[in-house]
Amino acid sequence: MRIIQPTDDHLHDAARQIYAQDITNVLLPETESDLVHAINASLQQGTYLTVQGGRTGLGNGAVPTTKSIILDMSQMLTSIIPEGFEPIISNLPQGTLNWGLDRETNQAVFPPGVTLDQVDEVIRPYNLRLSVNPTCGSAQLGGAFSTGASGSRSFMFGSIDDAVKRARVILPTGKTVDLTRGQQTSSGPNLNLRTT
Repeated sequence: MRIIQPTDDHLHDAARQIYAQDITNVLLPETESDLVHAINASLQQGTYLTVQGGRTGLGNGAVPTTKSIILDMSQMLTSIIPEGFEPIISNLPQGTLNWGLDRETNQAVFPPGVTLDQVDEVIRPYNLRLSVNPTCGSAQLGGAFSTGASGSRSFMFGSIDDAVKRARVILPTGKTVDLTRGQQTSSGPNLNLRTT
């Protein structure tokens, strides 16, 4: 995992209404273990973490308002490929994208750092397309998923939540959980999950 000094882009989102004042460092995790390590270290040190995707949002959710370390997800380009999915490698401007495709079900698995435009680009040769169409194609998939992004095709295809069948999520505790649509349920405000 690389550690860099914040650039001007790390200080705001697309709204440019709030500018972060006190960013300690920017972490560029590349793997799930990098993320877990960063989360655990922040818990031990009592340091705030702010996750940033493409910073295309307008609600200042990616802009820290207190002393914070930024997790810049742009280098998260390696997927954990499930059984039954063909591993595929694509070259992107920011690095090598490792993703997976199940040709029988026309489902693909992608890491959080890939942009929506890049997803469309690499699945096009397989006659597939990302059904959601948020306003900004430079939004990262992880950020779009975390905010429930939709867009101009949402009336026909729904939001990105409707397109995601499975997700591997790292919780604020540093534990991971695999979520599959229809297999996890909640009762009132309680959601019971098995973590690893």
